[in-house]
Amino acid sequence: MIGAVKGKLIHKTDSKILIETASGICYDIFVSDRLLNSSTENDTFFIYTSLIVREQEMYLVGFHTWEERNLFDLLITAKGIGPKQGLKILNDLTGYELRTAIVTGDVASLSKIKGISAKKAEQLILDLQEKMQKNISHAEMSTINISLPKKKMEILLTMRTLGYSDTEIKKPLDEFCDSCDMEMSVEQLIVLFLSFLRNK
Repeated sequence: MIGAVKGKLIHKTDSKILIETASGICYDIFVSDRLLNSSTENDTFFIYTSLIVREQEMYLVGFHTWEERNLFDLLITAKGIGPKQGLKILNDLTGYELRTAIVTGDVASLSKIKGISAKKAEQLILDLQEKMQKNISHAEMSTINISLPKKKMEILLTMRTLGYSDTEIKKPLDEFCDSCDMEMSVEQLIVLFLSFLRNK
């Protein structure tokens, strides 16, 4: 696996840079707009990389920092997030902004990113919130107010699949979660919430 590349930046396009190493090997690397705009041809360049292997292709994606690379690798484990969209997210949000949005369940901030709908933002939070909490420092966690627990998000997504609209369920869901024991399993909570709705 190629974890990083160091060499001279000899060419760049609207989405990639070409780096020639001291041994004469050239690497074509996809990068974010932010990294692309800050790079200059003929500069010596050091870039962290993630190797993407697909059925029909194999390519490198590059990052300024190790933190960005790790966030990217985490992002593309989420349902519906591919490498190009992962790069787009990292281009639009800093590492801190991304971690904060996911940990706090901030759908509004995530859905401002081109290609990320509110539903996709919610799925991203559902898939990554727990993983992100494990990878965040105690100092950083202390600055973040977690506002939407994962179980609440799972109930919301389940109710959508049952045909309920956000308008129908968001207010009752807030009331339910405030009055219910959220230590129960998601399955138990969904059954109780359906009963709660019927009695409204």
